[in-house]
Amino acid sequence: MKTFLKYLLLVAAVIVPGACEQSVGLEENEVIVVSQESFEYGCDGGSDNLVINSYCDWSASCDESWVKIEHLTGEKGIVETKITVESNPATKERTAVISIKNEQYEIDRKINIAQEPRSVIMEDNLVKFITEQSKTVKIESAVPWKAECEASWLTLVKDGNNLKITVQKNLFLQPRTATINVKRADNNEILSTIEVVQSYFALQQSKLDFKLGASTQNVTVETDIPWVAECKESWVTLVKNGNVLSVSVKENYLLEEREATINFKRADNGDILGFVELSQGKSSFLIQQTALNFGTTASVQNVIVETNIPWVADCAASWVTLVKNGNNLSVSVSENTLLEERVATIVVKRSGSNDILGYVQIKQTKTDFAVFPSTLDFKDIKSDKVLAVYTNISWRAECNASWVTCIPNGNSLTVTVERNENRTERKAVVVFKRIDNGAVLTSVDVTQAIATTGSVNGYDFVDLGLSSGLLWATCNVGASEPEENGDYYAWGETSVKSSYTLDNSLTQGMSLGDISANHSYDAAASKWGSTWRMPKEKEMEELLFECDWAWTTQNGVNGYKVTGPNGNSIFLPNDGAGMQGQYSSSYYWTSSPNGNQGAVTLSVSAAYNGLVSAANRFFGYCIRPVCK
Repeated sequence: MKTFLKYLLLVAAVIVPGACEQSVGLEENEVIVVSQESFEYGCDGGSDNLVINSYCDWSASCDESWVKIEHLTGEKGIVETKITVESNPATKERTAVISIKNEQYEIDRKINIAQEPRSVIMEDNLVKFITEQSKTVKIESAVPWKAECEASWLTLVKDGNNLKITVQKNLFLQPRTATINVKRADNNEILSTIEVVQSYFALQQSKLDFKLGASTQNVTVETDIPWVAECKESWVTLVKNGNVLSVSVKENYLLEEREATINFKRADNGDILGFVELSQGKSSFLIQQTALNFGTTASVQNVIVETNIPWVADCAASWVTLVKNGNNLSVSVSENTLLEERVATIVVKRSGSNDILGYVQIKQTKTDFAVFPSTLDFKDIKSDKVLAVYTNISWRAECNASWVTCIPNGNSLTVTVERNENRTERKAVVVFKRIDNGAVLTSVDVTQAIATTGSVNGYDFVDLGLSSGLLWATCNVGASEPEENGDYYAWGETSVKSSYTLDNSLTQGMSLGDISANHSYDAAASKWGSTWRMPKEKEMEELLFECDWAWTTQNGVNGYKVTGPNGNSIFLPNDGAGMQGQYSSSYYWTSSPNGNQGAVTLSVSAAYNGLVSAANRFFGYCIRPVCK
């Protein structure tokens, strides 16, 4: 869009009166001229620019989907577009044809696209083997090919576009690798390589950790070597099933950890291939939760005890209830209505004795006062939000601002703000107090955003949330509703006319700078006063690039709904009334000149969502004012 804009502005700088109806540098019988009629690309694709100089409207198309054209339509004039070609996935050359057409003049300009093929496409460059086996790699090449490898333990068989790789058994206690060279069949040029890796004897688990109870874990062996497994410890049982070894341990009643080693050996000669270390936890007493923290309300938490020792639990605090279920202890506390924290201790003992095995500390917070969220942010409109209040204290709320209303409802507070009609942010504080003694419990800051709509000097504006902070009018100069085009003005003039021609233009050919806010030339400043003025070129571009544009119908009038980053919007009507109905687009002046003959405009139509370009100053166009 930006490149296209610069091109239009460059062309517009040399337009002579009436040049809007001509194509630059062309005779009428030339109609469409392209900068280049053929393009060639490598296999990785790429992009090129194409310049189209036309006397008429045109459309562009391509017979292949792997060719993309930036602009599919264009009007008379000079258009720079981009041709993008995707990467060629095949080993064959491919071609495409772009057509630049005009049905009225029966013109069809052909642009030929050619792309080189890939020399070779390989399915996989790394092949891994664990046992004796074969694998096939698919190879596509634009030239005849062959495969070679110096490794004697590897066999290659070529079958069309497939290369079958077969490896022998690996009886060595180390991995081995080889490189396959894929070459041109005619001159031995290396096209690509395939790396082959073969492992030997692999254990997926090198260490097994067991808890003190009886349990089973598996060890997976990756090998094609016949093997057996042995362990000397009587508390370990091994069961081999194919290449999976099931390892079972008995419950450990000892008060110390125990360890063992599983040896893996070759079944034919007893050579050790590998080993797995085992460890099993000792019999002990483990309380997973040694401290429990509760809030003020009644609640339950669980304590898990890991042991095979019989045990019981006791607590002296009346506000704590204990329920034992196997090795799970359910701890319940009643609501804390005190204004201080309370603590208790659970004592865990061995059943049938007074031996203390462990403790669990309990802490319950005091009655408190919490409000969520801690701050409230409002938009400029009238709205309300709810504050959740967490407490068992009786409370009330009040606010220091008349534009804020507070209504309590049980354990919540509804805060309502009136509409902010000022262009300044405003703040307030909601204060929560105890009902019994009026003590301040907490406070919540309330902030309301500045007005995003309003009026200046009797004319309405909308804040779209643009980077510049610029405010846009809701109507055109001379209009009373957003759907009306309003009055038409020649550029740099402050009065309407019955006709708009080169002869009655007051500024055509004058050397003027930007006229924004100049009451002698700016119709918006002259008619609306205050800080209202015509938008500058960069401000019109900001509206175009920072907003979302949606073609729609509002109250029976076609146009664009332009939505800013903050969600607010304005409506730009388009009923074909630009230049008093001569064109299907509507045009809006900016305050920025373009040479001595033209000025920058924004044009809108159903075909595109806005275009900043240039036009002759004598045309009668709409004006949409802006202000700060």
